[in-house]
Amino acid sequence: MIPDFKTYIKESIWTDIQSRSAGKTIRKEDDINLLDETGLVNYMEKVYMSPNDDLHIIGDRLNFGTIMISLFEIDGKYYNIIYQKISTSNPEITFPVCPDSDIEDLLREHYTVIRPPRYQDKIDYIKPKDGSKVTNKFFLEIVDFILDAIKDDDDIIQIIFKKFCESIWTDIQSRSAGDTVRQEDHIDNMNDEQFYNYIIKHYTIRPSHIIYYKKLSEIFISICSKGDDVLLLLFNYDNNILFIKRRLKNVFPKLWGKLNDKYNLSEDEKDEDYIIIEPIDPKKGTTKTFVLEVLDFMIDNLDNGVNQLIFKNTNESIWTDIQSRSAGDTIRREDEFKDLYEFINKHYFVSFVGMDDIELKDNYIHIPIYKVVGLNSFSSVEIYRDKITFASIDPNRYKAQSLKKFVTHIKDDINQLFDKIKDTYSPEISTFDGLDHWMEFKIVPKNGKITKEFCAEVIDFVLNNTTDDNHKILKILEKK
Repeated sequence: MIPDFKTYIKESIWTDIQSRSAGKTIRKEDDINLLDETGLVNYMEKVYMSPNDDLHIIGDRLNFGTIMISLFEIDGKYYNIIYQKISTSNPEITFPVCPDSDIEDLLREHYTVIRPPRYQDKIDYIKPKDGSKVTNKFFLEIVDFILDAIKDDDDIIQIIFKKFCESIWTDIQSRSAGDTVRQEDHIDNMNDEQFYNYIIKHYTIRPSHIIYYKKLSEIFISICSKGDDVLLLLFNYDNNILFIKRRLKNVFPKLWGKLNDKYNLSEDEKDEDYIIIEPIDPKKGTTKTFVLEVLDFMIDNLDNGVNQLIFKNTNESIWTDIQSRSAGDTIRREDEFKDLYEFINKHYFVSFVGMDDIELKDNYIHIPIYKVVGLNSFSSVEIYRDKITFASIDPNRYKAQSLKKFVTHIKDDINQLFDKIKDTYSPEISTFDGLDHWMEFKIVPKNGKITKEFCAEVIDFVLNNTTDDNHKILKILEKK
C-alpha cells in the first residue's frame, strides 16, 4: 500500500532530524560510548586543541584499547591521564598523584578516587561516585573537570584546551545554510599529515600500500599491481608535483592512454624515469583536490587482469549518505559483515598485545595471522563478499643480501604453507611490493558463497599449517 503524505513524512529524514535534535532519539554513531579507542581519539581531536597546534592524543590497542593524553605540565613534569581497557566490561581511568596542586582533593569531592598500595603514592584510579561503569563519556567528563580545575592556576602550564563544540544537528543546519564547511571539504588547506590521514580514512588500503615519507615530503600510493610491477602514484607536497613511473606505460596501457587523454603528461626534467601529471588547464595547479581526482580516475579506469590495491569508500559525504540510507537506496557495508565479524571474534582472538586486532573495514574483514620477527609487516586473511585472500611475505623474492640471508630461516616453513594452500584451494596467485615483498592467494569456495563455515575453514587451515622450526614466525591469531 502506498502511504499518504502524513505517514511518509513521519518516516522521512526530516522527522528523524527533528526527533534527534529534540533529544528524542540518538543515532548509534552519535553515542560517544560506542566509540572504540580510535573513534574516541578522532572525536577528541575535534573537541580539544593546543595553543601551538601540537595536540598529542595517543590511542593504541594495547591493553584492550588505551588512550593517553597530556593535560598539563608542572616544573617540566607532564601529567598524563590514561584511559585503558576500553573494549572490556571494566575500563579504567588513572591519573598521577599531583602533590603540587589541590586537584586530587577536588576529584575526591565529586568522584571515587582509589590509590592502590602497589603504586606507592604515584597513581590514582578514578571512578563514578555512584559505582556505575566507567564509560567514554565519564572519561571526557574527568578530562573536562581537571582542565577546569587548573585553568586559573599560574603555576600550571595547561597543554590542551576544549573547543566550542556544536551538536551534529546544529552542524547540519549550519552546513545546509552554507554557514560552515567541514574541514575535510577544505582538502587543499590540509597539511601533509592531515592529507595522508584523509586518504587513509576515505580509501580502503593496506598500511604497506601507502607510505608517508615526511623527510622526503612525499606520499606514495600503490594503485594496482601486475606480476612484479606495482603502479605507484607519487605526490611531492612541498613542490605540489604528481608523478608516475615512465616504464609502467607498457604494463598498464589502457590506464596510461586514458590518463594521457584527460591530463597533461610531461617528462620530469630532473629524473627521466618519471612522468609528471598536471591539469590540462595550468591555472588550476596540482592541488590536493587534483591529486584525489587523479587517484579516483585511476581507480575507475584500471586495466583488466590487474590486482587492485586501493578502493574508494562509498557514501563519504554525509548528505549523500543520509539521503541514500533514508530513501532505502543503500545499506552500510559494515552492516553486511556484522554477523560474520561477530562470529570471527567469538571464535578467534589476537593473543599478542600491541598487534593489530581483527578489524571490520568498509568492504572486508581484516584478520592478522602471523608476523615474521624482524620484518615490518604481518600476514593476514581478509574476507570479502566474494572471496577470501591470504597475504604473506614472499621469502623467495628478496634480493638485498642482508634480508635474503634473514628470510632464509623462514623460507622452508612459508613455502610449505604456500604449497599446501595451492594444493587444497587452487587459488589465484598474485605478487606485490610495499615495504616488503608479498604473495597473495585469492581463495573462492566452489559454490561461490562465502559462509561462516568456509571462513573458519580457511582461517583454521592457515593457522594449522603455519610452522615455525626456527622461532622466527610469531603467530598472532589464536582460536578460543
